Amino acid sequence: MKVVYYYRSRGVSFSIERVFAQIRKFIPPDISQDEFYCALNNYKNPITYIKNALDARRVEGDVNHITGVVNYLALGLKPERTLITVHDLDFLNRRRGLNKAVYKRLFFDAPLRRVRKVTAISQFTKRQIVENIGIPAEKIVVIGDPAPDSFKPVPKEFDADRPVVLAFCHLHTKNFERAAAALAGLKCRLRAIGRLTDSARAAIERAGVDYSNAYNLTDAEILEEYAKCDILLFPSTYEGFGVPVLEAQLTGRPVVTTHEASLEDVARNSARIVDAFDVASIRAGVEDVLGSADLRAELVSKGFENAKRFEPGNIARQYCEVYREIFNG
Repeated sequence: MKVVYYYRSRGVSFSIERVFAQIRKFIPPDISQDEFYCALNNYKNPITYIKNALDARRVEGDVNHITGVVNYLALGLKPERTLITVHDLDFLNRRRGLNKAVYKRLFFDAPLRRVRKVTAISQFTKRQIVENIGIPAEKIVVIGDPAPDSFKPVPKEFDADRPVVLAFCHLHTKNFERAAAALAGLKCRLRAIGRLTDSARAAIERAGVDYSNAYNLTDAEILEEYAKCDILLFPSTYEGFGVPVLEAQLTGRPVVTTHEASLEDVARNSARIVDAFDVASIRAGVEDVLGSADLRAELVSKGFENAKRFEPGNIARQYCEVYREIFNG
């Protein structure tokens, strides 16, 4: 059996490509692999769709796996041999009016109805596909993203005097301003990762929080940030998946997060869950974790167990089951 992995244009982004690079390392040798990258990336030009779809057809395998975003390629591939992975619907939700209607038809309605199988990276994404695109639930298989294999446990003595609270601030969905407000008056240091906006800086100043900031970090530097922190505060209002939860858990750090969007699937009961839209709730969660060694130990233990669900080998096995189902008809 030969599986061909279809990707966006090279250099456009890297998140999806990185996810499947991990998965593909665990595909067994009886399944051969090939890959295809779209040559064109200008979605405003109709030639992009025509050329990419024609090129994609020339390299079809026994199973064609469209790994994300370029779902329209399915319109040129054998439908009974093709599956599409949907990460989230943010690509669609950011559009309005006629533009949204066209993109919905080209990237979601037509391709997802045409292919044999659809995989979603969370139950939340599956529900969105069913509710917004109208794909039958039984056609969709939920397979999570793999936990990053570069993260390992890094033991650290908890800093009771000035614990470091790690938080991300590069997107508005990270809910950083509420996170900063929740830390007002608490005995801690805020480590903000991502370029701070003016509103984020203002939130920190209002809260009077001791903080430091870093951005444009390398993978090695990100690992170091998790190793140096005492807890991860991740009160996102929306996540396509929520990998930082797993990154912190793999490092051995307790997590305060929400059950918004896909985080309910990713975190389950392995983190201190708070209301993303309630500063008092976020604050109570942080206080609970900072104030209880027993709770921290419990969350670290549950975090290690939770991350096992997303080991790359487990995720690869789930995809192989779908490949074999498609291959065997």
